[in-house]
Amino acid sequence: EKVATAALEFTGEFRPLVDEKGFAYWTKVISELRSGFAKLRDVESLVQLLFVEEVTLEDEAAAFLAEGDHREKFLQIAERWADLVTKAEFAQDADSLTEEEFNQCFAALKRDYKKEKTLLFKTIRICVTGSLSGYELKVLVPFIERSLLANRARVMIANVRGFV
Repeated sequence: EKVATAALEFTGEFRPLVDEKGFAYWTKVISELRSGFAKLRDVESLVQLLFVEEVTLEDEAAAFLAEGDHREKFLQIAERWADLVTKAEFAQDADSLTEEEFNQCFAALKRDYKKEKTLLFKTIRICVTGSLSGYELKVLVPFIERSLLANRARVMIANVRGFV
């Protein structure tokens, strides 16, 4: 709780959203994702992942998508991910996926794209964070609203379509 309280200072423009979710939510975020940031000021980038509508495609991810047929496969997988997040039945119509539901979505993707296991994970990560590295997705995703996850995927799909 002390770390969560101290970290509130670094939520910046997102403080009202953090306050709206409640201190119990914030304490859980910090507890679960603490290993992903070295300093409290790094909380600013974490809180952006939780609340911003659109993430930026990082250079390393763009370079990855430019290799071979990654771009086309990314687009197919990302469309399916957005569909799963939007249409799947979730526990008690929750705003966010649970870790188990995230695993179910990933399992559905694995069934659909058996030969693309590594690309599946990278696609989801790019859709969620814009990056190829970062927080463990099954821990991060439950803190992000489903509508944001689906919207980010759609925005990233549009951005990657325009990417040559």
